[in-house]
Amino acid sequence: MAEQSGLLERAGERVAWRRIAGDGPTLVWLGGFRSEMSGIKARALADWAADTGKAFLRFDYFGHGESSGAFQDGTVTRWRADALAVIDELTAGPLILIGSSMGGWLACLAALSRPERVAGLVLIAPAADFAERLIWPGLPEEPRRALAAEGVWMRPSAYGDPDPITRELIEDGRRWSILPGPVPIAAPVTILQGAADPDVPWRHALELAVAIGFDNLIFTLIGDGDHRLSRPDDLARLKAAVVDTLARAGLGGSTWRSLAASEGAKVTSDGPILVTGAAGFVGAAVCRRLLDRGETVIGLDVFNSYYDPALKAARAATLGDHPAFRMVRADIAEAEPLADLLRESGARRVVHLAAQAGVRYDNPFAYARSNLTGHLAVLEACRHAPAIDHLVYASSSSVYGDRPMGDAFREDDVLAAPASLYAATKQADELMSATYAGLYGIPQSGLRFFTVYGPWGRPDMAYFSFTRKILAGEPIEVFGEGRMARDFTFIDDIVDGIVGVLDRPPERGQHRVLNIGGGRPVGLMRMIEVLEGLLGVPAQKIMRPMQPGDVAATRADVTKLRALTGYAPQVTLEQGLPKFVDWYRRFYG
Repeated sequence: MAEQSGLLERAGERVAWRRIAGDGPTLVWLGGFRSEMSGIKARALADWAADTGKAFLRFDYFGHGESSGAFQDGTVTRWRADALAVIDELTAGPLILIGSSMGGWLACLAALSRPERVAGLVLIAPAADFAERLIWPGLPEEPRRALAAEGVWMRPSAYGDPDPITRELIEDGRRWSILPGPVPIAAPVTILQGAADPDVPWRHALELAVAIGFDNLIFTLIGDGDHRLSRPDDLARLKAAVVDTLARAGLGGSTWRSLAASEGAKVTSDGPILVTGAAGFVGAAVCRRLLDRGETVIGLDVFNSYYDPALKAARAATLGDHPAFRMVRADIAEAEPLADLLRESGARRVVHLAAQAGVRYDNPFAYARSNLTGHLAVLEACRHAPAIDHLVYASSSSVYGDRPMGDAFREDDVLAAPASLYAATKQADELMSATYAGLYGIPQSGLRFFTVYGPWGRPDMAYFSFTRKILAGEPIEVFGEGRMARDFTFIDDIVDGIVGVLDRPPERGQHRVLNIGGGRPVGLMRMIEVLEGLLGVPAQKIMRPMQPGDVAATRADVTKLRALTGYAPQVTLEQGLPKFVDWYRRFYG
């Protein structure tokens, strides 16, 4: 369809616009700071809308492109008013707002102002609160003096002429601050963010995602993506994100569904694999390995707040750009939706890693909901699925209880009384799984994990919390007077074992448990010593007695796993901790 153009008169100024008539909902483009509606992404979306018969609107803000006014006189208040004016006067019905950089911030402000109209948002490198959060903190003293004395500073730009940054822009922007949140947007949101973006750091975009919440939000981190995200692959990704957002808003329709199919994921002949706890430490690593070998993966996670949800979101973001992956936000304890997902997905293999972790979490009902009700819901979903070839689930070395230092833990050992409620729930999971294997024929493998560590790990683990505290100059509490040992197992070795087991299911009706660890216990004081060397800072140690729920030592006998899969852990603590510390410094700066 032909694109119309015009000028919207408001407050003595003219806002230039271009519009394509077509099927709704209307897609509305909101450009970035000093960007024009003739830019690459806006043109690509206009061409796409014209080819597919979709309604599309783009416009230039005051002082931008074809609109009137001097750019230097622009403010967030003025540009927000422009966006609301074109929405109110040039569109009808539901809208999908597509905002780039500053346009991502303005799209959020428009959604907050017109929640009844905005059905979804697609945000590219959203620069929420950019003047206050991204410009002002990094200003040297000279530009600050220029702003105070002259009211304007000409900031050098990698994209062309210097940008006039005014005192009024910064002060006015504070009126419309939305961070740190919350940002109560109920409509589905998709964020596309380049990890190599020099202008809007990916952590800034992730902060906005956390402020909005993950109930209906997808965050995609593009490893080599810059700020513009205007390469052919980026444009294809943008179109796919629009289609997906429409579908999540329930506004897809048959035409949009056909577009989604053309943009959709590749499907392997064996069907997808369902991975629960997919935003967790081990779950995200398993998803990544399965995707790397060509599998289609459905991830499921509730993104709870047991530890920082932003870390979970960042893990998920490393997976979200893969065409063969989709993340479902759901609670495994909700049995009916879980059963529907497994049945409708056609998954025949399940890797169940979701659980309430930790042996000292003071929330017994969280253990019961995730580890008992949730595990039972997974078993029931597998029971009623058309066919399940293999259910692999996470158990724990905690089931062995407190054992003398040096004794290896073997799968056929008589289990001692559990030392924690967490351990008791994991023993119960093994019993439930054995029962369901016998009654309903579900082939199952339970994996007793031993202290997993590495990049993207869990903040509640000692090596992680010690790193944070040592770097911050805070003392660390060393429990058991330091006379403890753990069978530290590097994440890559753990994933080797999980995938190896997944590929070798037992016979129907069979259930087995397998240790998965390093087989090389390391003393707690040695772990601290290695960390001190890597961080270049001595730890301030406070020696404490053993905590309730803890055990003195763990040591895995992995003979059975080795015989089944050839499992041979490769990474020692001295080799693995440097990888973690390198990641920690990059992630947390």
